[in-house]
Amino acid sequence: MTDPTTPTDPHGRRPVIRPGTPDNDNRDFLPSHLRGTDIVVNENGNNSQPYPTGLIDLRDLLHTDSGATGVAFIPRSAQAGPELPLVISLHGGMMAGWGQAVYSSWTLVAEREGFAVVFPDASAGGIWALSDLPAGLGGEVAGAEDFVPATSGENPDEAQIIRLIDAIAGVVSVDRSRIYMHGMSMGHGMADQFARRHGHLLAGVAGSAGATSPRTLDDEPPRTAVPVWSTQVEFDDVPTFFGTDRLTALAANRAAWVTVNRVRSSVPVVTTNGSDTVLHWRGARGDVVLRDVAGRDHGQPFDDAEQVWAFFNGLRRGREGIESAGPDVPGDAVNLIVADGSRRAVLDQQPVEMRVAPARYQSWKYHGLGGDRVLRADIVMMPTEFLAEHFGTQRRVQDAGASVSFALPDGREVRFTRGSVACLVDGHVVGMPVECVERDGDLFVPAAWFLRMTRGWWTSERDGVLYATDHWCELSVVAAAALRDALRTAVTL
Repeated sequence: MTDPTTPTDPHGRRPVIRPGTPDNDNRDFLPSHLRGTDIVVNENGNNSQPYPTGLIDLRDLLHTDSGATGVAFIPRSAQAGPELPLVISLHGGMMAGWGQAVYSSWTLVAEREGFAVVFPDASAGGIWALSDLPAGLGGEVAGAEDFVPATSGENPDEAQIIRLIDAIAGVVSVDRSRIYMHGMSMGHGMADQFARRHGHLLAGVAGSAGATSPRTLDDEPPRTAVPVWSTQVEFDDVPTFFGTDRLTALAANRAAWVTVNRVRSSVPVVTTNGSDTVLHWRGARGDVVLRDVAGRDHGQPFDDAEQVWAFFNGLRRGREGIESAGPDVPGDAVNLIVADGSRRAVLDQQPVEMRVAPARYQSWKYHGLGGDRVLRADIVMMPTEFLAEHFGTQRRVQDAGASVSFALPDGREVRFTRGSVACLVDGHVVGMPVECVERDGDLFVPAAWFLRMTRGWWTSERDGVLYATDHWCELSVVAAAALRDALRTAVTL
């Protein structure tokens, strides 16, 4: 075991991630042997750090029989006197508060930024008292077969969290205008429920890999505007008792907060960083943010606390609601967002309209398959009219619309012809992934190929949605669906 002391940057408050001992043979969701050791567990969903030094048992911190269990972290960088922001981070189902501290980076960010974090335990054996849970959780969670939901009266976990805030404020100087909540999985659902019912206590709420059932949102929408952040991962799902698919459920969750937070536009500001896509909707009463991470399984990305805190930091709740506008998010400096069937697009973060909507084209392999076929490409096709207007010069239409040519920004002339899998660039034959097709009086060409060839942009296509920018980007299904909702839908050639 390594020295349990967490070193800090001698030149400031920067924390240091201690080396850990990997336990790749582990198959438990939260192995008890992580507690108090340097052992780390990493998979394609949950990642851990060595057990953070400085975690305090809530019973020791509060010096009172408040009934609350879990752990807390008070940064050594905090000076005596000034009030501290407070983050309450809720663990996933069948877990515990100390596990949320290990499986997140909240302690690292708190040490650097100077805020307190509390990781409480759920009151019923790791199961949060969510109103949308069926008795026994429908057999979907092992060990929770005897669970009985809190359907009436005082919710035990909500009441415990409210008492915990008061108890923490009794021993730590807490800035009541800067109390935030975050949860993972079932804890995400609990954070959402608490914010819907007690949003007046919070300056912001966030969650990772969780959701609330649409039926519950219909019965009990948010009462108070709260800036809200949701992190989703690609390989995930919602419980069957939601009665709907995941993308529909997530859209309903987003819509509930979009409404109460008075979001101004359906089109978000988009920021991409490789497999990480963040969609930010500005609201008059509070912003709504979706972070979508491609290639990950159920769990919270270990850097989620870093990004969530950047969203929380500066948000304050006053007597009239949220007093600050939240962080300024310019998004990607250059980008293009299109969806098949939608005449509305986004270019450099601004909505634009097309005369003819993009469409999807499916390329098939036929030969040598004995009459069968195999899908080889599902491509977003764009009209040359739009491409020439925004990425070239005035186009020339020939052959009764069957041929189109225009100049590229670098002066090269490109000519497209209906039915040809190649175009001519300055008279040279250049192959494309699929042939040009004609629709609504225009020629359609493969959009990703065009943007890569003419601009050198990175592109990502998912389910008929294309995102393009000047750096690495990779859409997951959730971001693609949210962008489609923003632009509208769908036709296939």
